[in-house]
Amino acid sequence: MRDLIFRAWDNVDNKMIYDIYPAPNGDIAGEHNDRFMLISPAERIIIEQYSGVKDQFGTLIFEGDIVKYDNGTKAEVMFKDGSFMAFNGFANNSFDAYLKISHKLYLDGQDFELSVIGNIHQNIDLININI
Repeated sequence: MRDLIFRAWDNVDNKMIYDIYPAPNGDIAGEHNDRFMLISPAERIIIEQYSGVKDQFGTLIFEGDIVKYDNGTKAEVMFKDGSFMAFNGFANNSFDAYLKISHKLYLDGQDFELSVIGNIHQNIDLININI
């Protein structure tokens, strides 16, 4: 069984909050502004879950991360149809646009390593996709 790990993007302070604990009502508890506190995410928080996969350097891959394969393909990580996928936005159809998340991508008999290069909140300029 994989670890359930969450992080949150704070739209007010424009920063990522790690080691958070989501509550059933949508609030989160976690370290924020150097204090442990309860935060209501209604307008300010976007909760993102760990995909269960690490990149080639051991970095945890979360929803909202931007990943790059060593063949140059860049994609946004999201949860879709019951699994974590990397959306590259440039495929001919929606099925091909989603790449199954794994630390390696296998295409046409070749394998490509994957690395996290940023996230959609702080680094949207790293990827040009239409969602």
